[in-house]
Amino acid sequence: MKTNLRQLEDFAVVNDECSPATIRYLAEYSLPETIGERFTALFEIKSKWKQEEIHPFIRSLATPGQNVGILLTKHCRVSTQNDKKVFSSKHY
Repeated sequence: MKTNLRQLEDFAVVNDECSPATIRYLAEYSLPETIGERFTALFEIKSKWKQEEIHPFIRSLATPGQNVGILLTKHCRVSTQNDKKVFSSKHY
């Protein structure tokens, strides 16, 4: 049987910032409901996120006027790591 980490994308976080890398169960319903608190909680779990990693945990907060891209732009700092966009906390 072949497995892929993408199978975990809606309910787990892979943290490869530490050694060895860890996989942590994270249910979206256990995160705060307000946008600011949700981002704070996510950045306490992991300091840098790729868009495809953070998307499942913030998509329920999106509205017609604020899609996921706008939420990321408003609440995150964008940088490049290994030629990939990563999002980190705007606030220290």
